[in-house]
Formats: sequence, structure tokens, C-alpha cells
Amino acid sequence: MRNAKPNKESHDANVMPKNPTRAERVQWHSEHELACGCRPVPASLMLDVAALNKKLDIRRSN
Repeated sequence: MRNAKPNKESHDANVMPKNPTRAERVQWHSEHELACGCRPVPASLMLDVAALNKKLDIRRSN
């Protein structure tokens, strides 16, 4: 779904916080990847986003 047309509603409703912490950036990109996918997760956050997604998948399955 990379480089898909941006989901305007998702972008408008989920704005990145000003001066976000790394944890906030990871959370935002994790949610954005699922809701929109208009661009790839930055390489500097990719491992953390993948780990968070895996953790969330485990929680959802229990």
C-alpha cells in the first residue's frame, strides 16, 4: 500500500504532535502505516515500529 493516495481524513484527524518524542513518533507512524500507507516508515524508526506492531498484534490475539 506504499505510495497510495493519502487518506485525507486520517491525516486531518491524526496530526503528528509538535516536537514529538521518539515514542510518539513510533506510535504515530505505526498507526499511520495501518490507516493510510501513503509513505514508508522512516528507516530510523522502522525496527521500533515493527516491534510495536508485533506487540500490538500479540495483545489483539489474546
